[in-house]
Amino acid sequence: MGSIAVFGAAGQVGSGVLRTLAAAPDVTRLDAFDVKSGPLEIEATDAAMIAEKLRAQSLQMGVGVVDMSDEEQLAQTLVDAQPDVIVQAAIPRSWYSFSQILSPAMWQRVNTEVRMGPWLPLFLVLPFRLMRARKLAGLTTPVVQISYPDVVNAVLGAMGMAPACGAGNSENIATVMRLVAARRLCLPTKDVTVALVAHHFHAWSLVSQEDDHERRVERPFRFRIHAHQVDVTADLDTRDFWAEVKGHYPHKRPLFAATSAAKNVLRILRDDRSLSHVSSPAGRGAGFDTRLGRKGAEVVLPPQMSEAEADALIAKAQAGDGIERIEAGGAVRFTDVAYEAMKGVLGYDCRVLAPDEIVGRADELVARLESARK
Repeated sequence: MGSIAVFGAAGQVGSGVLRTLAAAPDVTRLDAFDVKSGPLEIEATDAAMIAEKLRAQSLQMGVGVVDMSDEEQLAQTLVDAQPDVIVQAAIPRSWYSFSQILSPAMWQRVNTEVRMGPWLPLFLVLPFRLMRARKLAGLTTPVVQISYPDVVNAVLGAMGMAPACGAGNSENIATVMRLVAARRLCLPTKDVTVALVAHHFHAWSLVSQEDDHERRVERPFRFRIHAHQVDVTADLDTRDFWAEVKGHYPHKRPLFAATSAAKNVLRILRDDRSLSHVSSPAGRGAGFDTRLGRKGAEVVLPPQMSEAEADALIAKAQAGDGIERIEAGGAVRFTDVAYEAMKGVLGYDCRVLAPDEIVGRADELVARLESARK
């Protein structure tokens, strides 16, 4: 039993988290925070109505308008709420909005050459402010941070502010793999397990319009599939299997990231150490099978995979997302291809993102997006 605070509760993912947790009997209080008061009231009311319909127990519902750029206000909000778990779902701009803002030619370059890496300030700025506000408030409350977690959480970890975990991305791959495997084997999903180490890049590669087989050879992820504890990976690892996984992947369906976040919140709240796939546990920079609890995350690597091999997998995948490396201390260096393409598309010149530039670079990207509006 416990209290959850959701920031970005009026957004597509945050509202899904709010609604899912409203139905969970483990949650006794749910605080919804956002900068947009009108949409926030609607989403909080919907969550309260879901709780009223589906729960035997009452749910305390709190609502607060919060400007996350004001770290002192944010810290006071955390002190007042005293949540057991925090969910960070706020972003200034959604990745999926870029295709509506940029011309088709610009969007094509962004999606295939720039990738998400150089846009990092937009996805990092609010989690960065939240983690600093948590420190200012003197709290160590676990945070489930959803915004581009395989990179954002790794950067925050390099700054000494790692969230407990992320949500979505590679977990969506693991879930769909399990469902497709169970269907092909004519087994209940509970009899099938998938061990997976994968990155956000792999999720993007899977849903791109091209055949992603060559990309998976160049930047592979690691997986094993078991049925009744028997390894059936070799039987299932075919182009047909991956075509079916690709067809069922929940692309542009925010509920799946939301339910992933809710699952992780409940694992932490219950101190449930059962194994599940988790995006970026403890700022690891990829998705791993993990045991989550109130005392932190325990990553479980697949058999015969070393830490060095996991690090190499992450480095290759990050490069596919436009990131050359994350430095100790949190500076981020982008790949030559991503840097040059971003400069060509928007005139945005940032080879290395330093921690003290995050806020200014985020503001610059918003301005450049607006000036490029088609």
